[in-house]
Amino acid sequence: AGSYKAVATAVETGYGPVRRPGYVSADGKAYLQGPLWDFQMDPREERRRKIDLSANRASGPPSAAINIVEYADMECGYCKMRGVQMDRLLEANAGIVNARRHYKFFPLWFGHIWAMKAASAGDCIFRAAGAPAFFRYKSLVYSRQETMTVSGIDELAVTTAEAEGVSGADFLSCYLQDASFARIRSEIEEGYRLGVNSTPTYFIDGTEITWLEHKVMED
Repeated sequence: AGSYKAVATAVETGYGPVRRPGYVSADGKAYLQGPLWDFQMDPREERRRKIDLSANRASGPPSAAINIVEYADMECGYCKMRGVQMDRLLEANAGIVNARRHYKFFPLWFGHIWAMKAASAGDCIFRAAGAPAFFRYKSLVYSRQETMTVSGIDELAVTTAEAEGVSGADFLSCYLQDASFARIRSEIEEGYRLGVNSTPTYFIDGTEITWLEHKVMED
């Protein structure tokens, strides 16, 4: 980009490396952490191009006019609070707002002790039993968030998978395995390329919203 060279800084998470985008000046004296944006185009369109919705981990009608993309961490108290508020906003505007809400994994691996495990369980439940099962699992995690432990998330993951009709063997062949963590890291990296640095972060048809006062958010 101009005289700057693109670089990726690989940070070891303990669950595999996560790459963060950046740029270095030609003389090596300046380093810019994060993405660069083209100010000659609509930033909403630029963000939409960077968001991969092919996983389809979503709720709401597939033909919805609006896509809401949520980057969140199941161990994050604000994610729980804001997620419940978003649930209520969509319920209150049912029949008015035609939206599809996509969930992206963005566990804060550097400070939360069971967030990556919770994400892996969610990834595996989703792949084996579909989006409705995943959202039921997420609700269960949120309901126990304040008292959850590292061993507790393991127990909840296995029992939820079984309740959703996934055999223990099938679930364990995915849970905490490299392929699952690779998918989660891919979504974290996508978030970094969009400039996500806190959770929850929403993109409503490309418009970034970390959260606003409740009435403003509804508007």
